Amino acid sequence: MIPGWLAKSRDFAEKGIEMDFVPHWIPTAYRTHFSAISLRRRLIRWSPLAVLLAALALADSPVLGQDGAVFRQDRLRVVTATQAHEFQVEIAETRLQRAQGLMWRRQLAPDAGMLFDFGNPGPVVMWMKNTYIPLDMMFVMADGTILNIARDTTPHSTDYIASAGPVVGVLEVAAGTVRKLGIRAGDKIDHPIFKRPRKGN
Repeated sequence: MIPGWLAKSRDFAEKGIEMDFVPHWIPTAYRTHFSAISLRRRLIRWSPLAVLLAALALADSPVLGQDGAVFRQDRLRVVTATQAHEFQVEIAETRLQRAQGLMWRRQLAPDAGMLFDFGNPGPVVMWMKNTYIPLDMMFVMADGTILNIARDTTPHSTDYIASAGPVVGVLEVAAGTVRKLGIRAGDKIDHPIFKRPRKGN
């Protein structure tokens, strides 16, 4: 029998929707689409010292993923009708990095964020599982135009947050940033991933 989460994920896959919230410890055969498993089940078999060290690593290493991978860092600009705003971002460019995202983080600086790079345009679905920080999510088309924005997302929610059409990237920043800076759909994001050639071009 196919698990419920796998059947639901298969429905999304048949529609061509990418669901990049795969915890890295799931077997490869099930990595593509599924619900997250609690980290607690992994930690319960560890010694108290190992658990403490793991918790400290997750809390104090802003670019360290659960699998030990380091996110590449870069800068980008969000260009509105009146001003350009610069952010220091981590780049989630592999499937495992996109699955990790900003999970487990306890804080995010006002000028920081994470840029998810999906490579080529397509519909994208995000969620907030195991994410402690409320976020603003900007879904960005291949030319850098912001297609739609999800504001003040709810921590730990498993509700799906979808792009309004094909996108290449998603920029996540601290909740309230979009409202504070007056960022709107139609504004531009200036970063190299929105300037490279695409398949079929």
